[in-house]
Amino acid sequence: MFDSARYIWGRFIHAASVERMLIGASVFRVVAGLTILYQYLINYFDRYYLYGPNAAWSFDAFRDYLRESGSFSLYAFSEHRLYFDLLYHLGLVVTTFWVVGWHTRLMTFLTCVFFWSLHERTPILWDGGDNLLQIVLIYACFAHLGAHLSFDAERLRTRRAHDNAIRWPGAMLHNAALLAIAIQLSLLYLVSGLAKVQGEMWQSGTALYYVLRTGEFGWPGYAELIYLNVPLMVALTYLTVAFQVSFPFLFWLNRYTRLMALAAGCMFHLGIAAMMGLITFSLFMIAVELMLITDREYRSALRHMTTLRRRLGWRLLRRLRRVGRSPRLAGLRMRLFFDGWCPLCRSSMRWIRWLDLFGLIELRSFRDPAVVERFSLDPARAAQRIQALAHGRLYEGAEAGFVIATRIPATWTLAPLIWFACRMGVAQPLYDWFASRRTIELEDCATGACMAPSRTRTSLPRSDSQEGYR
Repeated sequence: MFDSARYIWGRFIHAASVERMLIGASVFRVVAGLTILYQYLINYFDRYYLYGPNAAWSFDAFRDYLRESGSFSLYAFSEHRLYFDLLYHLGLVVTTFWVVGWHTRLMTFLTCVFFWSLHERTPILWDGGDNLLQIVLIYACFAHLGAHLSFDAERLRTRRAHDNAIRWPGAMLHNAALLAIAIQLSLLYLVSGLAKVQGEMWQSGTALYYVLRTGEFGWPGYAELIYLNVPLMVALTYLTVAFQVSFPFLFWLNRYTRLMALAAGCMFHLGIAAMMGLITFSLFMIAVELMLITDREYRSALRHMTTLRRRLGWRLLRRLRRVGRSPRLAGLRMRLFFDGWCPLCRSSMRWIRWLDLFGLIELRSFRDPAVVERFSLDPARAAQRIQALAHGRLYEGAEAGFVIATRIPATWTLAPLIWFACRMGVAQPLYDWFASRRTIELEDCATGACMAPSRTRTSLPRSDSQEGYR
């Protein structure tokens, strides 16, 4: 019996020592962080009225509230306006660092502190989504939110490859935090559903009708399309109660019912955002729900989405390429000559090939045999600046970049900026400075490619570089 208990305990420790739902935790960080930034920014020009020392909710009432509730807020330490501005902007900076995943664990704690402090400054402004996020952020301080979609991801992967033996305490804390968040979300839905069951309007099926008829929570012009449909209103009211009461049971039953419950939760809150205008509430709830999807499920969904995108993308691309081959666009076709010995150039050409939806750009390396002779290129100039042959004229450097930008839809907005920089005489020197610092592959050696920096360039005449030549 003792051996069986020890075996079960060992299996539990082994299972708990592997970090789970790392992708979901990172998605939560990005979605919740962007929503917090949205709250900071939409109230930025009204921040003094809402949260400042002389806000509508007075500073004395704010301190009395903290004293009675036993809470804290960084904004309570001083009434000075400069101190308030410093804290408010620090909150913006900290949340931005949290979103991008720079020193994620520290930024998670600081985001929790700054968000709590702002929430406590004027608590009457917030809703249930903010209350849930306050609780979740406390748990999230013990979770690993920077495994993906972050600046910390590569550094953490490298470090964890060397300290695999001591990872289990952090993994257990991470898993415990996610378990606490899942329990918190289940309790929230259950308590909310049971409270609705006791309401007379929810029992009669008219609650959503009255909600959508209020001026604060209606979408003018569209809400009436729903609340005037009596059978639909009654069905949605009962489905809301049924969903919230059944969420904990569906979530913990098995994998398939858990995904069904989370998908229903996301659709439920998207409906709330669209029809009631509670955008931040819905985004916070969706962020927590996305956190509880496993890595395997995320990767499976990504594979299916990639397959679908490729199928649709290839069909669309074939149609666009067919348009690009039409006689009407013959004047827009061009040849682009790049340095095939330059790794940066080859990488840039791959991006251009991918973005060239109409297939108007023919890419060639001037290092290929017979290219220089066939198109009458100057090898010295081609080695220093990219060459573009269009309209019977040869463009180079920054001017070639402008010609490229006019052929690629994704860069059309940049074309006027490049043109203006060329006319002002700053684009070509900047291009030359950058191009002179790239690295080229001189030749293949026995041990591999010999790499050398290309930091020497010939001085090109201004007239030729600006006007081009045939």
